[in-house]
Amino acid sequence: MADHPAERITSVGGHDFGYPHGHLGNLTEDESARLAQFKEYLETKGLYKPAPEASHDDQTLLRFLRARKWSITDAYGQFKDTEEWRKANQLEVLYDTIDVDAYEKTRSLVGTLGED
Repeated sequence: MADHPAERITSVGGHDFGYPHGHLGNLTEDESARLAQFKEYLETKGLYKPAPEASHDDQTLLRFLRARKWSITDAYGQFKDTEEWRKANQLEVLYDTIDVDAYEKTRSLVGTLGED
C-alpha cells in the first residue's frame, strides 16, 4: 500500500483500485474489453466516430467507464447526457469564439472572491 491516501483506494472487498488502475497503460484485460465494447456501443448510437480522427480519445471514454464502475449501459447514459448538454450549450461554438483575454481575466479572479 502507498503512503498517501490519494495514491491508493481500496474497495470494501479489499481490491486495490488506486491510480493508475483503470487508466490507459494500466488496464486489465476485462477493462480493455469493456473500453472496446463501449466504443462499439457508442458508434452504433451515433455518438462515437473511430480512428484515425476519433471523435473522443480513450482517456475521455475511460473516465465515463470508471465513473460508472465499468457498466457500459450506465456509462452510455452519462455520456449521452453529457453530449446532449454540450450540444444544447453550444460548447464547440464557444471554443471557437471565446475571447481568450476576457477568459483569462475572469479566470484570474477565481480564488480571490471573498478576500478583502
